[in-house]
Amino acid sequence: MSPKPTLTVDESSARQVLLLKAFEAEDSAAWTVDDRAWASRLARDAGSAGHPPEHFVVERARHASQRLRARDAGLARWLDARPALWRWVLAAVLLGLVGGVAVDRIGPAQHINLLAPPVWLLVAWNLAVYVGIALQALMPRRAAARAPAGGRGLRRWLPPLWNPGLPRGPAAQRLALDWVPLALPLNTARAALLLHLAAATLALGLAGGMYLRGLVLDYRAGWQSTFLEAPTVHQVLTRLLAPASQVTGIALPGVEELAALRITPPAVAQGPAAGWIHLFAATLGLFVIGPRLLLAALAAWRVRSLRARWSLPWQDPYFQRLLAQGRGGPAQVWVLPHASAL
Repeated sequence: MSPKPTLTVDESSARQVLLLKAFEAEDSAAWTVDDRAWASRLARDAGSAGHPPEHFVVERARHASQRLRARDAGLARWLDARPALWRWVLAAVLLGLVGGVAVDRIGPAQHINLLAPPVWLLVAWNLAVYVGIALQALMPRRAAARAPAGGRGLRRWLPPLWNPGLPRGPAAQRLALDWVPLALPLNTARAALLLHLAAATLALGLAGGMYLRGLVLDYRAGWQSTFLEAPTVHQVLTRLLAPASQVTGIALPGVEELAALRITPPAVAQGPAAGWIHLFAATLGLFVIGPRLLLAALAAWRVRSLRARWSLPWQDPYFQRLLAQGRGGPAQVWVLPHASAL
């Protein structure tokens, strides 16, 4: 018994193989019996002997795609279409930076409310994302069962952007049905790359915006609360900013110093804000910018890997027939007895 096919192909070869499969599965008039015999003959002449039978399938599709592209300009465009990912990456980075800097003020009246800067909202959102990613990694089957096809939110909306358009016709519809689920992992990785970069640059833009405003405006720091007192606020800020304090070496004020920063209307904040800006920027770097850039690097590696290694549905009857031709013998089947002897 021959081993099960395990050959992986790159994205370009996958396009060619699935295109030919669509035309042959639909018995399209644009691809005749003579065309099939011609493609098979060229694949054998190209030196498929000595290679695994999957090589015959790929070579056959490569030759067939040359003839099909000459007959239909729409198919040629689909075969040649490549998502310009760098443009999307540039757009994600620019939108993130502009969105971060566009926060026109850290707080009202040019003061930083230590309990309610945008930093805390951004950090909380990213921590929730990290928890979701961790749960998905630990329980992939359960997460996949709960999520709708293609993911949620932007992760569901972005992948179809990289599905190239096809001309009309039964073969094109068949090609779309075959292509979309196989391309989904790659397109989802592309979407993850953009989202991680956008989140990282959003935090970078927010930190940069704080420093830019601090250069031209005199920001003051303070806090106000109806329910919290200075000891509680000190405890909260000490825990939240402890990592940033260790990294920057900036010591957090004591309870009495923090109590002096309390804002009692109509008074305004009077404490210096420079040290707090450094602490907030370091917090963003530790919990948002750094982790998101690491996740973006992993997503970029996954995009590169998936583009080069597509796993086609070799168990499909169509491919089984072609694999039999590639072997030069009868079709192979795998018998798995269950609850009875052969």
